[in-house]
Amino acid sequence: MKTLFLHANLFFRTVCVLLFLTGTIYNGFSQATPRLTSVNPEPNLATVTITNFGTTAVDISNYWLCLRPGTYRQLEALNCDGSLNLMPSASVTVSYNVAVGVSNDGLSLYLPNTTTNGGFGEATNLIDFVQWGAAGNIRESLAVAQGLWTEGDFISGSGPYSYIGNGTENGVRFWRACDANGGEISGGSFSFTVDDSPDFVSGVSVSGSSGSNASWVITDDQGTILGLPPTVEALEGVDFDGAGVGTCLIWYIRYEDGLEGLEPGNNALTDLSGCYDLSNSIAVVRNEQVDGGEISGGPFVFCVDGEPDTVSDISLSGAIGSNSTWVITDDQGLILGVPPTIAAVEGVDFDGAGGGVCLIWHLSYADGLEGLEPGNNALTDLSGTFDLSNSISVTRNAPDGGEISGGPFSFTVDGSPDFVSGVSVSGSSGSNASWVITDDQGTILGLPPTVEALEGVDFDGAGVGTCLIWYIRYEDGLEGLDPGNNALTDLSGCYDLSNSIEVVRDEPIELNAIVFPNPASRFAFVILRGVRNSDLQIELFDMSGTPVNVQIFVRRNFARINVSALQSGVYMLSIRDNLTGAQTIKQLVVGSRFRF
Repeated sequence: MKTLFLHANLFFRTVCVLLFLTGTIYNGFSQATPRLTSVNPEPNLATVTITNFGTTAVDISNYWLCLRPGTYRQLEALNCDGSLNLMPSASVTVSYNVAVGVSNDGLSLYLPNTTTNGGFGEATNLIDFVQWGAAGNIRESLAVAQGLWTEGDFISGSGPYSYIGNGTENGVRFWRACDANGGEISGGSFSFTVDDSPDFVSGVSVSGSSGSNASWVITDDQGTILGLPPTVEALEGVDFDGAGVGTCLIWYIRYEDGLEGLEPGNNALTDLSGCYDLSNSIAVVRNEQVDGGEISGGPFVFCVDGEPDTVSDISLSGAIGSNSTWVITDDQGLILGVPPTIAAVEGVDFDGAGGGVCLIWHLSYADGLEGLEPGNNALTDLSGTFDLSNSISVTRNAPDGGEISGGPFSFTVDGSPDFVSGVSVSGSSGSNASWVITDDQGTILGLPPTVEALEGVDFDGAGVGTCLIWYIRYEDGLEGLDPGNNALTDLSGCYDLSNSIEVVRDEPIELNAIVFPNPASRFAFVILRGVRNSDLQIELFDMSGTPVNVQIFVRRNFARINVSALQSGVYMLSIRDNLTGAQTIKQLVVGSRFRF
C-alpha cells in the first residue's frame, strides 16, 4: 500500500528553488513555472501534484492534464487539495478522474490556451511530461521535441512517483519511484483477556521489507495510531492489557524521508503523506474478562408423572461478565432453553420435558456472542467470548412397566401344582424391576424377581380365587412394595405397573359317576349321570398310587375298562371331564372273591 499525498505548501516547502529562478526559465517561460512534481497512479483515484517553481504567483485553473486523446481535463474541473492560484514554491494536489494506468502510462501538463493554439498535438503547448512502466506514450515525441524527456526513457518501479529536480531539470533521472515495501509480517493472531495481568505478543517477525526508515505501528481496528514501537523488542514489550477491551492491529511500515502524519492519534490508513508502505496487519483481540462462576443446588431427581416439577434453592457465585444468562441443555449439551434469571430457571416445569437428564448452567459472555439458541450445542456451537459454569443435573425418571403377554390362566384347586408359562414383557424401562402377584383387589401376595421365579409359583396353593400378575419398573426410593400392601394404593415413589394377566383358581367340580359291576372280573363300566357330552380322562392306579396299564374305551359319557388281565385286588379310578374340569375318585374291586 504505497502512498504519496502532497498538500499545498508541504511537500516542497523545504526546496530552495528561488536560488535557481533568478532569470528566465527554458524556452522563454516566464518566472511563474508550474510543473508536475508527483503522480500517484491509484486505480480510478489518481492524484497529481503541481508545484510552482517560479518567483511569482500563477493561476493554473485553466491548465490542462492529458494522458492520451480523450483524457483532457482542465484543472478547475477537478477536485483539488489547496488553491489553484499557486504562490511561489507552493503546490496543489488534484484528483485526476481518469483511468490512469497503474503499471504503465504517461502524463502531460499543457498550457491554458492549448485548444486555441494548435491543440494537444502542438509541442509548444506542452510544458511538462512524465511516463512510467514503459516508453512510447503518445505524447513522448512532443516531450522530446520540447527537451522535457529523452526518447525511450521511463520510470521503473512502483508509484507514487515524485520529481526530485529543481524545476529546471528534466528527464527520467529527476524522477523517483516509491520503493518502500512494508513486507509481510507473521505471528499471531493474538487473543487476550483484559484482567489486569500483562499481555504481551511474541514471535512476531517481518520479511521482504525495504525502505530507508522503519517502524512498527499499533492501531485500533479503524486504523487510528495508538503507538509506534521502533523495534520488534519494543513491540513485544507493549502491555496490551492496558488498552482495554477491543481489537488492536499491528503493522510494519517502511518509508522514505519526508513522511508526514505518522503520529499517535492520526490514522495510518488516511492521514499519512509521503513515500511509505504498510505491511499486512496482525490482530490482537483484547477480550472482556468473563467467568461463568460456580452454581450450587441439586442435583434434582423427578418422576415424570404429569405433575409439575420445579427446581429450587439454586445459587450463583463468582460470575464475571457484562452479559449473563442461564442455559438448560440435555446431557449432550443441546440447548433446550435460555431462562434469563434464577427466578426463570426455578419456574421451568421439567416434567414437561419427558424422561431423561437435563443440565443447568450459568453463562457469562461479552457482546457479540453467537450461537446461543435452542437447538444449538452449548459446548460446541457458541462463538465469541464466554464462559460456562459447572452444571447441575436434573434427572427426569419415567419408568414404564411395559406390556406383558401370556395367559389368561385357569386352574382347578385340586392339590396338584399349577404353574403359569409363556409370560413375557416388552417395552419396559426403569432402574429396578419385579413381577408382582396380587389378588383381584390389588393386595400383594408375592414378588417373584424374575420370570423364571414367576413360572415357579404354584398357584394351586393359593386356594380358590383370582390372582393378577403384573410387572413393575421403578426408581430407587420406592416404598410400599411389600406383601400385604396394595399395589394400586399403597406404593409411593417413582414407578409404573404394566397391564395385568388373570390367573383364575377354580374349586373342583364333583362328577356324578357310577362304576359297575364292582367287583368286576372282566370289564368294568363308567357312566356319567346328567352329562350328555364330555371329554373323559380315566386312569387306573393300584393302592400304592402306581398307574396300572389297562385297555380303556371311552365314548362321550361312557367308558369301558378291561380288567381281565389284572390280579385280584382293590384299585382306584381317577375320572375327569376335561370339558368342565370336574373330577372324582372311585374304588374298583377286581376278582369275584371280594364281597362288600
